[in-house]
Order: sequence, then structure tokens, then C-alpha cells
Amino acid sequence: MIRLYAFVEGLTALPDAVLPVRFGETFPDEAALNAAVARRASRVRDALELVRGRVEIGVRVSSRQRAAAPTNGTAYLRTRLAELGQSTALHERLQALACATIEAPGGETAFLVDREDVDAARSLVLAFADEHPELSVVCTGPWAPYSFGGGRA
Repeated sequence: MIRLYAFVEGLTALPDAVLPVRFGETFPDEAALNAAVARRASRVRDALELVRGRVEIGVRVSSRQRAAAPTNGTAYLRTRLAELGQSTALHERLQALACATIEAPGGETAFLVDREDVDAARSLVLAFADEHPELSVVCTGPWAPYSFGGGRA
């Protein structure tokens, strides 16, 4: 049995564009399917163009001090504000390589980068982490570009 996630992640090795799909959607007949595809065709085409030859990397920046519970709300908010400032500094560095970005709630940002720029993006993240030992900096991927096109397609 092939695990679905392994199969989907394997698609990132292909040179073509890959978009997530909505599982479980049904149509009463072929005409309804054709109508649904026609309504979405332009958005799907645009999303495929956006992700063609690109992959997603995820980056999360947080304070190592956060592991200790803040003593009050003010301390927590100060820690989060500092994290956001550092996260913004890293994001500014990555913008030169990113074709698009999406910030997710919880502090992770997805960057859409050309396949050939993945190593350069990782190097930027690692250099930033080395410069800021007080931060926890995590970089994941490359992934299929799930964050780019799923809601629009």
C-alpha cells in the first residue's frame, strides 16, 4: 500500500506544476462536473502558472525563552512582539528568492520559491539562525505548494 502523503510529496520531484485538490467533492452527473471545472478553469490556470517550477518551504521563528511560561500577559505579548520583529527580518531576506508568501496563524510563513533556489533559501535561514541563537528557527520543505492555489483553485 502506498501512503497518500508519500505519493503526493513525490509529486514535488516532477517539473510540472502541482496543486492540492479537494477530496470528496461529488457531482450528480458529467454536466455538473463540466460546469464546475469551467467555473474554476481561469483560477486553476492562474494558480498552476504561479506554482509551475516552484515548491513551498515553511519557516517558523520563535523565542527560545517562550518555553518558560510568561508571568503575565504583558510578558507574553512582549515576547511575541520580539518574535514578530525577528521573523520580519528573516522574511525580508527571503523576499529576494520568494515568488509569493503566505503567513499562517501561529507564526509559520510559507514561501513559494523556484526549485533551483531551495538551497539558497535554506542557507539564508541557517545563516539567520546562526546569527540569532536566542531564537528557534525551523525551516521545512521543500513541499508541494499546498498553501498556494488550494483556496483559489
